Amino acid sequence: MSATMSRLIDTEADIAAGLDALIAADPRLAGIAAAAGALPLRRRPGGFAGIATIVVSQQLSTASAKRSGAASPPPMIRLPHRL
Repeated sequence: MSATMSRLIDTEADIAAGLDALIAADPRLAGIAAAAGALPLRRRPGGFAGIATIVVSQQLSTASAKRSGAASPPPMIRLPHRL
């Protein structure tokens, strides 16, 4: 049985509550959370401007990683060329 979460993330307290729920579901995450520290609340504008900013930022990050010679993680699953 899976639970569905339907809360909006508006504050850093919301992020902390979500992380606490993840750690409760899988206590192995506690050490990772402690090592990573607090998770930042990163807000973006809504609508097209927000999604465009996210997509462009991701593309720039990927291009920078390729240019720096960073290794890509191996694919977890192989998908057919046509779905």
